[in-house]
Amino acid sequence: MLTAAAVPAIGNGNGHGHGHQHGQKRVRVRPLSSQENLSPKERAFYRRARFETAADAMRAVASRGMTAEIYTE
Repeated sequence: MLTAAAVPAIGNGNGHGHGHQHGQKRVRVRPLSSQENLSPKERAFYRRARFETAADAMRAVASRGMTAEIYTE
């Protein structure tokens, strides 16, 4: 099961949708509050993972058979 939180519009504000500017928000994932027994690999994934889009985050989480909350930092 994949769970996604509401994510505000993502972009860099220049109308191009790609590229990185200082202070640009990145899409992140975190375990659901009900998940307590994470493996070391799962903890590492949640800690390091940053994505360009929410769709990229959803694909990465789903390909690992995990559930996650998606948010912007």
